[in-house]
Amino acid sequence: MSDLWLLAVRAIRARPLRSVLTASAVALGIAVVLAVQIAIQGLTVQAGEAQLQQAGASSLDVRVDSGTGLAPEQITTLTDLPGVAQAVPLYEKRVNAGPAGGSLQGATVTLVGLQDSSAALRSVSVVAGRLPLPGSTSEVAIDEGLSTTLTGGFGSPIKIGQKIQMITGTGPDLFQVVGFTSGTSGGPSFTRDAVFVDDAAMLGPFGLGLHTPLVALRFAPGATVTAVSAEVHAKFGSAVTTYDPRAGASAPLQDLQPLLILATVLSLIVGAGVTANSAALAAYERRREIGLLRAAGASSRQVFRLFAMEVATVAAAGVPVGIAAGLALGAIFNSSLSPADLAAPSLAPQVGQVLAATAAGLGAALIGGLLPLFAAARIPILDALRPHPIGEHQHAGVMIRTASPVLLLIAALCFLSSASGLVALGVVALLLGLVLALPLIAPLIISLIAMAIAPVVSGARPGAAHLIRARNRTAMTTAGLAIAVATAVGVSALSAGALTASDAWVSHLFAGNVLMTSPVTQDDQVEAAVETSPGVSRATPLRFLSETVAGASEGVAAIDPGAYSSLGGLDVISGDRAAALSALENGPSFLEPAGLAAAAGWALGSQLPVQTQKGVVYFTIVGVVSHSFPAGDGGESLVMADDLARAYFGPAADGFDDMVITTQGSDAPIDATAASYGMQAVQVSAIEADARDALQHSIGLVLAVAIISVIIAMLAVLNTLLVNVRQGTRELALLRAVGLGSRQAMRRVLTEAGLLAGAATLIGVAAGCLIAVPMLQASSTSTFAPGFIFPAETVVVLILVVVLSSVVATIGPARRAVRTSVLSALRHE
Repeated sequence: MSDLWLLAVRAIRARPLRSVLTASAVALGIAVVLAVQIAIQGLTVQAGEAQLQQAGASSLDVRVDSGTGLAPEQITTLTDLPGVAQAVPLYEKRVNAGPAGGSLQGATVTLVGLQDSSAALRSVSVVAGRLPLPGSTSEVAIDEGLSTTLTGGFGSPIKIGQKIQMITGTGPDLFQVVGFTSGTSGGPSFTRDAVFVDDAAMLGPFGLGLHTPLVALRFAPGATVTAVSAEVHAKFGSAVTTYDPRAGASAPLQDLQPLLILATVLSLIVGAGVTANSAALAAYERRREIGLLRAAGASSRQVFRLFAMEVATVAAAGVPVGIAAGLALGAIFNSSLSPADLAAPSLAPQVGQVLAATAAGLGAALIGGLLPLFAAARIPILDALRPHPIGEHQHAGVMIRTASPVLLLIAALCFLSSASGLVALGVVALLLGLVLALPLIAPLIISLIAMAIAPVVSGARPGAAHLIRARNRTAMTTAGLAIAVATAVGVSALSAGALTASDAWVSHLFAGNVLMTSPVTQDDQVEAAVETSPGVSRATPLRFLSETVAGASEGVAAIDPGAYSSLGGLDVISGDRAAALSALENGPSFLEPAGLAAAAGWALGSQLPVQTQKGVVYFTIVGVVSHSFPAGDGGESLVMADDLARAYFGPAADGFDDMVITTQGSDAPIDATAASYGMQAVQVSAIEADARDALQHSIGLVLAVAIISVIIAMLAVLNTLLVNVRQGTRELALLRAVGLGSRQAMRRVLTEAGLLAGAATLIGVAAGCLIAVPMLQASSTSTFAPGFIFPAETVVVLILVVVLSSVVATIGPARRAVRTSVLSALRHE
């Protein structure tokens, strides 16, 4: 064993660059697995923290939207339910407000009651000052956006210590501003135009017309959401809805995890391919050494153990580097992919994660590296002693010629299905069939590239011939790079398709190019003034309500159907669009978002009981839209005509919350008009960009893993190029002996590197597009239908980076080969 160890160490030292490349591939494989585990752990923790922040101390929310909400006796009933330790009501009221001594018209705010400095067991984020003291009836904390809005955009913003006036049961009263807030994450009952007062003020000066839409329940130990919800509905029936504020935090990456796992596994396969490529090249390059060992009496088992020891030593050397790189990469993922409003989670890798990453990366490398050694150890002695086997023309095996078409046929059949599981199986079959077909495909692509560039690159045809002669080795090298490039292109195509669908979603919501948003509901006079302002071609108001529909509180968006009929928007996927928008004006009716249709089971023609000022009125579903406007509970709103909203819901439907504007000429007058009323004008294109950024943020982790797999595959290419240069030294010497110049020899070697990298990249691009199309189809739904967009920028960058990197990395070895003495290169071993 000691003799074998000495031989292995000597072989590693004799080829330090190849050993470093192989160890680096193993290290990157380990790093990817460990970093992905850390990133998923960190993002899961963050999602849980965000959900807990939204839930506060509430274990269950009981909501109602009819009348004045829950009565005091109902709150007492909730407190006495089994498993409930505390029931805290949320008191709300809409009042007019303004600066002290000013007008109270045009600024409607939402009062929110505080109990022990929290609202319905949720903490309130204070950005300056403090919250009202418990028991205070004269202090308020206002949303920071109201500091300008309450002044109507004129004069200095309201500051801490100043007073505002609001309508109470006895008329306008003054209240001192003691702090600014940034709202809360409490859902639909916590609005952006909130003014926070203590419950003492809510039950005192503001007691008249008080609304209690929500009661937050804190559970006693042992209570469950299911049991308490059943008790609540047993007492109140369908008059209330229950909502678990902590739900949805268990799987924040559920949609991306299959793609992320696929990319990670492919990176491991590519890493194993790098080790296999290195081991095969080492065995091929040292055939004569193997023949001499066998001739001297070494058995095939001893030869295998010698090479296996080399592979294991090099792979093991990459483990500590891989762990360190994985920790660093995990920290980068956590910091760069964390939401802006949450702190990056602390880096706390677990021992199990490190062991799993090491086992996966090192195990894949060992399996990949040992497989080619079984054949190498059994090479016949006479074949092994042949001086220059590189001149032999390699052929594709019979198994490759038969297995590859079968796998490609299986992939095609799987792609006919829309089931994600079958599509994933088809992707695996396609990539495996592609790898097996590379001994046939790669030489063809290399020949075509050589023909295309031959008029400008003189060494293209000889370089291509050299690669084609060693087609099996060329195929082994291009396999990993082709898979890695295919993964990167596939992810980029998925991302581009999703971004296009996102843009279509946003553009269909807004029938105009500017959205004017207000922190409070503006009255009709402001609407009329905005419509006649300079630069406004057309203005379409939006009013958002929360109404009781079929016994549950649902968001309702009131729109002008005529504007949407003429300007476009709202993609109707069930029912005729023109007829649906026309029907909104003809009677009580809704357009329903597809997501709500799937969740509630309401279909075209369904009639829903709605609590209105006229009593219960049945509204008809006249159309289903792919998406509608956001509702306060994180879902999407039902859509109705604004004039009917006023008729059925009274003054609560007056005014507007947002306004969609079609501009003419410069947008500067629109910005000035919005600022004069304490509003903000936002380009719809900016909203589209924000949606794109959020989507790219989610896909960024998968794309990063795909890029790393490309880097790993590049190591195999560089490894092979180094061997090609080294073994081609004698052939170059022969050409130089018959008159080939040094510059021509250099150009030929570099051209060969470019051909190999270019062929692998083009094959990967084609494969990436092939796997992206069925994956897009499998991920399409009635509400989100991403189309195929060729990722031209990604493809151009990949081709340039991969080809240039290969050529640049070959310059040094090629220069040494060209400068080698002709006599030295032609000398037999």
